[in-house]
Amino acid sequence: MFDLEGARRVALRELNAMISEVEALYAALFDRATRCQGWVVRDVVAHTGLAALRQAEAFRRAQVGNMEPPEHPGVPGLDVAGTIAQLHQGVQEIDEALAGLSRR
Repeated sequence: MFDLEGARRVALRELNAMISEVEALYAALFDRATRCQGWVVRDVVAHTGLAALRQAEAFRRAQVGNMEPPEHPGVPGLDVAGTIAQLHQGVQEIDEALAGLSRR
């Protein structure tokens, strides 16, 4: 079983590995189909970035005793650069949120 710091390391390792993979793709490959029926690469990347952002918000709320889940606005229609930027932001925010939990 993971402790909080171990879970943080794994989450960051996996998210950063995804960033490395998607940053190496040609923009045209973002519209390629995936194994997720009806989803293209851009959808998976956008979903992952947004999930990290929402999870980070849930962790920040939990730190102050708010157990209400954050709203899920849906995945915004971003271009390739915006989709990758959202993933980077998600990694940063999940790292900061988990670091905040581990200091408690």
